[in-house]
Amino acid sequence: MSNPAPPPGFLANEDPAEDTALDPAFILRLVRQLIPSNGQQKSCQQPLELPTTQDASPRDSLEEAHSGTPNQQEDAGCILWDLSTSEGSAEFLIRHQLLELLPLVLQDALSSGKLRLVEILIGVLGNLACHTTALQQLSQTPSILQEVTREVMWLEDPACLSEACRLVSTAIMAESRTPWLQSLQEAPNVLLRLIWIVQNTLNETLLQRGLNLLVALACQGSSILDMLISLGLLPTALGPLRTLAAFLDQASVSPSRQSGHDPGGRSSSAQVASDQIPSKRQASRAAQINITSMQQALQQHTASAHDGSHREDMQGAARLQQHANHSEASDPHLTADDGEFASEASTQQPVTTAIADSALRILEAVAIDARHAVRRDLGVPQLLLQLLQSCDSPEVSESVVAVMTALESEEITAAIAQDPHMMRQVLSTLHCSQLDLANTCCPVEEPSATLQLVSVAAPRIATAPACKLAEVLNVLADFVPRSLSAANSTQHLWLSIVHQAMASAHTWLAVQSPSASAEDSANCEEPFSHQHASVEAAVKRLQSLGCSVPAETTYLMNELRYHSVTKAQSV
Repeated sequence: MSNPAPPPGFLANEDPAEDTALDPAFILRLVRQLIPSNGQQKSCQQPLELPTTQDASPRDSLEEAHSGTPNQQEDAGCILWDLSTSEGSAEFLIRHQLLELLPLVLQDALSSGKLRLVEILIGVLGNLACHTTALQQLSQTPSILQEVTREVMWLEDPACLSEACRLVSTAIMAESRTPWLQSLQEAPNVLLRLIWIVQNTLNETLLQRGLNLLVALACQGSSILDMLISLGLLPTALGPLRTLAAFLDQASVSPSRQSGHDPGGRSSSAQVASDQIPSKRQASRAAQINITSMQQALQQHTASAHDGSHREDMQGAARLQQHANHSEASDPHLTADDGEFASEASTQQPVTTAIADSALRILEAVAIDARHAVRRDLGVPQLLLQLLQSCDSPEVSESVVAVMTALESEEITAAIAQDPHMMRQVLSTLHCSQLDLANTCCPVEEPSATLQLVSVAAPRIATAPACKLAEVLNVLADFVPRSLSAANSTQHLWLSIVHQAMASAHTWLAVQSPSASAEDSANCEEPFSHQHASVEAAVKRLQSLGCSVPAETTYLMNELRYHSVTKAQSV
């Protein structure tokens, strides 16, 4: 026996606020408590209208209408911040004019210096932006866009800036992103401010969300990407990666120093740092002068109409900023009271796995655009190779491989083809992605960036030293069993990689003879006969795993084995 159907129209009239299991009147009382009391509304230029509902009694309206003291505002805002995570509550709040109320309350909080309340209000907006319907109406509210881009982004409070970055990054990744992008493109000084924040903040959350915002912006097309690069996007992304590489290098050289840095007792020398990494103080008078000039440029555009009409001046300020950042100095005038911005060069930014991953995603976005090839920076390939070799974070390794694939650097592909350890590090990023999805109901047909990178490097395996060739072939053999049951496109690409490796082995065998290999053997610890035996064993291992070996290669192996045996008997 089934339950009876609900009355007609019951579901259509259901209030989304009921999803929260809270009384709608209680939610509206929270909204009213955001409104400052009569004595605190001096900064508001227009009266605030109170939301009403038939569920709220007249007594509740009279008692709660003007009870918004600072503490009550913050308490009510925190509850609304939590409630706004629910789509039903978000729709209920939007339907009761919350978007008309928040800009006025935000304006009052900014004028009164209530930074905690500003953080809460921006946090509520950030949660609302996670819901499609709410974001569409949010994007149609110009007052909110102006308050965020022209006021909040110029605060010195890391918590407010962090929530602002979260709000904007969420908005520009949605379909209704156009108003947000236009607002940022028309005010390049805001982009410059964002880059300065990311380069100088010591707050881990702000750094992470600032980088996420830059990633979102870099994926929005070449027009805004050109602007970001001219303002210093590339040095901003490379900064955390160089800090991470320096830490990994220091940790691998001096494990005792690593244990002193990390009281938590993490044993891996490649563990990503989550605390601030101190460095030697290198501030100079010249850097201080450059910082002062940069601050003057920033102040000039902070006081302007933020309409983007001073593009050349902003680029000049960006160049001053990059020079000051290169000198490991920071702006003392924009230092927050709680030390969340670098006030002197003795402190480096924190670097976590998420921060490094975001920085790598920026590099990937820049590298894909042919006009801004990162390969022109000679330090980038070495930096990526160092991170791949030293870091044991799977997330960072995957991002490094993605950037390497986008770069198409000959230096990178040669290093991978000739170094078995590097080849293994690259192939290890295939974990539970392409190869392990073969038995799922929806296997991924598009080959991964890892296999694309290895396929480009495979023809260079022939250039590997004789003593490394067998090791590279064995590394490939370690991944063959899973690859043969992968999706069709992945299997085809993988077999192509193995074919290239076989061709490399054939090339090596073809040029080998006791006389021709003497010079090459001098650079290896193993004699020629051992080298030949190692390569032959690796080829036969691939053959046993189902990989075809050309008849010519088999003939060469037999011939060289005969020469080796003959030479041994003559000796």
